[in-house]
Amino acid sequence: MRLPMSVTVKTNAYTDDNLFEDVEKYDARREAIEQTPPGEQINVDRFGVADSYGWSEKRTRQYTEPAREDLGTYIRQQGFKLS
Repeated sequence: MRLPMSVTVKTNAYTDDNLFEDVEKYDARREAIEQTPPGEQINVDRFGVADSYGWSEKRTRQYTEPAREDLGTYIRQQGFKLS
């Protein structure tokens, strides 16, 4: 299931009109189809078990910790030139 286009596509200007409401609706639809068991929630020791663990909660927890800090080095080793 993908985020709705109202969240991801903007034309000629960025607005956050209805953004939070649209993401909440997406979370509810996704969670109704596929719930994440407490044992599979990210950083339970830090954040506890969430009653409502939708897409936005998962991403928020995921991005609280750095990941792939060596990605730039790896990409350069593969021959890509980063500015």
